[in-house]
Amino acid sequence: MAFDFSLWINTGSSADDTERLSNFLKEQKMIQTKLNEYPVSTHFHKDSYFVKVGGISNIGIRSTKDALEMSLIGFEFFKLLINAPRFRYALVGIGLEKWRDLHEFVNYPKDVLLMKGFVVREDVYKKMETPLTNDSSHPSSDIGFFRKGYLWIPYLGEWEFPFK
Repeated sequence: MAFDFSLWINTGSSADDTERLSNFLKEQKMIQTKLNEYPVSTHFHKDSYFVKVGGISNIGIRSTKDALEMSLIGFEFFKLLINAPRFRYALVGIGLEKWRDLHEFVNYPKDVLLMKGFVVREDVYKKMETPLTNDSSHPSSDIGFFRKGYLWIPYLGEWEFPFK
């Protein structure tokens, strides 16, 4: 299993949405952070795009520097999503190649609601049938406004695993 850091965007079944998102992503050549400039590559699979950058660890977080680089890139990925054309949902993180299709997480919303950095279109979120709750221990209590028509669980960055 790969442990690449990436942005994963599901476009849905609309050919128009997929084409607009494809054109938008083709324009993204580099990600600039406080540390460095990173080349961007985009890969399409089924109805999803994986956006990756070169010049960072592709075996997960092995140091504090890896965690910092990936965190800064992650925040830049979210800046892209703010201006991106319509999509269904997106995630930023490590090992997203194993992620699920829509029907899988709609049936098991608690799994995805534990993932920081999940962005979802409001109509898709409603299909997840998650209860609105004031219970701060429930995963759905973290969901908030991302941009018009979208909600998210705020991204907190990446962290070094303390045990090597």
